[in-house]
Amino acid sequence: MKAALKTVTKPVVASVSTRPKKGVMGILAVVSPNHIKVDPKYQRGVNLKHAEKIANEWDWSVFSPVSVSERPDGSLWAYDGQHRVVGAQIHGGISTLPCYIVKMSGAQEEAAAFGANNRNRKRLKPIDEYRALVTAGDSMAAVVEEALRIYKIEATSDAKCGVGKTTAINALMNRMRQGDTLTAMQNIHDCLNIIQRAWGNQRQAFSGRTVEGMLRVLSRVENSTLLINEAEERLGRYPVEELLWQAEREARAKDCAILAVLPGVIIEKFNYRRKNKLA
Repeated sequence: MKAALKTVTKPVVASVSTRPKKGVMGILAVVSPNHIKVDPKYQRGVNLKHAEKIANEWDWSVFSPVSVSERPDGSLWAYDGQHRVVGAQIHGGISTLPCYIVKMSGAQEEAAAFGANNRNRKRLKPIDEYRALVTAGDSMAAVVEEALRIYKIEATSDAKCGVGKTTAINALMNRMRQGDTLTAMQNIHDCLNIIQRAWGNQRQAFSGRTVEGMLRVLSRVENSTLLINEAEERLGRYPVEELLWQAEREARAKDCAILAVLPGVIIEKFNYRRKNKLA
């Protein structure tokens, strides 16, 4: 009989750090939002729509403490989280806010902390936000996830997306957020279906530009049936990289974005020497 394995945990030995530290550690406290001020000298202007959205959708589960400075006169000033403060004030039913309060000398020191906070903050990538929305059961993300599953496409943030992978999460989610949900669902399925039929085995097939370009084509076409049924024959004759390269050349000549000309390039190739034309 084998002896039971034992896990030996080594004691943690505190090491003496030579790294410099600035300031004195603050305290966590709850404060009335009406007692917290915002200094316009270094803060961005308050976006009332954003603050109202926070107030209307108040959710403690996604709330993080407001960073607050206590000046020598005892007054409290938010140097990070001003929209949460204003949102709480608009809400009217929030009596206290969790705050991290640090003693500071005034606006100059607060401004430095405000700048450092925003420089050090790493923005969430679209793919990370999308995966979080899928896990949380967001209805729009669920539609996109199901469409990707049907067409056997994997969402990725890798610019070299490769065959069967897409970097177009932003484009797909933005389409879901625009207008009628059923129309958006249909557009997404049509878009992926057309690309799969025409260029499904090509590396750039589901790149952000290709997907966004096809979604824009669909916005110009009243009936997508012809486009779907003849995608392989009409568009499949042209490698997707060739179309992207042509759009890039035209965009440079016209001094505009590639996506401004790519839909026209796709429609032109589809219509070439054919009686049944899209537009």
